[in-house]
Amino acid sequence: NGATSLGKISEWTGIGFQAGGSAGAYNWAGTDYRLSHNNTSQVQGFITYGFFRKPSEGSPWSASIVQDWMLNSNYGVFAQNPGLSQMRAQLGYAVSAANEIGLWGAWRVKDSTNNVAGVGPTTWRAIDQANLYWHHKWERGGVDSWISIGIPEQNRLFGGGSLGDYIANALANCPMSDRASLYASVTYMHQSAAAGPQGSMEDSWNFAIGLAFYPGANARSNTVAGRCWTPQMPLANNGSFLVDTSRTY
Repeated sequence: NGATSLGKISEWTGIGFQAGGSAGAYNWAGTDYRLSHNNTSQVQGFITYGFFRKPSEGSPWSASIVQDWMLNSNYGVFAQNPGLSQMRAQLGYAVSAANEIGLWGAWRVKDSTNNVAGVGPTTWRAIDQANLYWHHKWERGGVDSWISIGIPEQNRLFGGGSLGDYIANALANCPMSDRASLYASVTYMHQSAAAGPQGSMEDSWNFAIGLAFYPGANARSNTVAGRCWTPQMPLANNGSFLVDTSRTY
């Protein structure tokens, strides 16, 4: 995930451009839950690109808008290859050098429908969501944390109603040096159905922990604004890109 200034445009407006991607392979030894292709791995990729503006001494406001893509192979129980896209935006206000509050949300722009053998046409799409967040810098050059709480859309593909009652999200970035940082993120969407067989099929969560490398030696920052021309929005993952489907199994 990287970012850059846009020359004179950035000098006049403070707006920068970011872009990044990831790829992962899961179930390397195969699995037993798919209807087919149980002897092959699942491959998934994310792409994020867009524009951002960080808070500065002259203005405490920040804003970002990016487009996310999710690309899949052997996805879900039906082992399909849906390609999905959503827009994601953020608007924040730095109340101090150590605290920022704001709103972020996501809305879908591209669904995917495949004809599953023995099942019929099946659709996948991103879940629209809106969240309030608090971003805190614990000390100069130290840990950044983000906590958000929000709601998913109230229109699901299968069965009517919503998939979830609320969404909770937390992210922490912990610099260990100028070039390395530990990060962790967790997302949980509480199901709208009562606990039981249906509820167990509807709750959604994502947990990630890892080590990030910064070639430009800019892992540390002193305020919630971060370094000037580093990405404002995190790369999409299965927590910020929640998915609904028209079929259950």
